[in-house]
Amino acid sequence: MKFTDDFFTMINSVMYNSFGFFFLDFLIPVVAIALNATGAIMGVLFSLRMVGYFISASFVGFLTDRYQKKLLVAIGSLGRGISYFIMYFAIIFYSIVGLGFGTAFLGFFAGFYWIPLDALIAEKSHKNNRFDD
Repeated sequence: MKFTDDFFTMINSVMYNSFGFFFLDFLIPVVAIALNATGAIMGVLFSLRMVGYFISASFVGFLTDRYQKKLLVAIGSLGRGISYFIMYFAIIFYSIVGLGFGTAFLGFFAGFYWIPLDALIAEKSHKNNRFDD
């Protein structure tokens, strides 16, 4: 058996949780330009997502080993949803700082989402069906 019965149901959650990425990856530079952001500020905006992920990744791996992975994925999904609202409000109020805060918040909770989800995928798939790097 290549996968457990609930594997594809779990993968569907990835699709639903990824809609915001496509929209915001396009929207952040457009809004930043509308707010007269320089290239350096736009670089910082995109880097803040990685900074947030770096901060959360340092301890989410530890949490993944000790707590229920589905709960951590749910926390990550909720945090990402809140970060989208923060960014949308920043766009409405023309706040580059709010946009940066929302982006860092998104990166932080992406760690809560992706790290335990990757562990769940590893648990629900047979080791011979995984790709080697």
